[in-house]
Amino acid sequence: MLTGPVRRSATELCGALALGLFLACLWTWPLLPNLGSSLPFDPASAGPNGSDMHIWAWNFWWAGEVAAGRGAPFHSDAIFLPLGHSLVFHTHSFFWGILTLPLQWLFGVTFAVGAALLLLPAAAFAAASAAAFAAAAAASAAAASATSLASSLAFCSASARISMYFGRSQPLRR
Repeated sequence: MLTGPVRRSATELCGALALGLFLACLWTWPLLPNLGSSLPFDPASAGPNGSDMHIWAWNFWWAGEVAAGRGAPFHSDAIFLPLGHSLVFHTHSFFWGILTLPLQWLFGVTFAVGAALLLLPAAAFAAASAAAFAAAAAASAAAASATSLASSLAFCSASARISMYFGRSQPLRR
């Protein structure tokens, strides 16, 4: 059982993480109710055939294929048939694909992409909230003002591009 300052620090950290997740859900709002059914989409930066999210979905799927032993990480036979093509210079999100394998297996690739894109800003918001709270607490600020400072700094530290990117979602074509 945690006691004293350790328990207070753990509570503050959980609060910062919860605040980060809440702000990420708010910041990426149309993403949460559409997890698994659509990919985030910004028509301002995408052509009529889709956006970079389709490449993220392919990368996540390819990471699953590699993990299952059906391919090599840096060469794919699924493109440029019949010889395949090198993926050495491809902009992989392979690391995120591997991290989300359990989500892919349970809920599908689209859900895993959305969850990863929700957790990235959540982690950024949580880190900023925890750092701001620690800085305010170190400056002997009251808990309410430290929480207010943490939430405002966390929310303002993310780029406006995130809100533009997650402003719309694109239904999947089946």
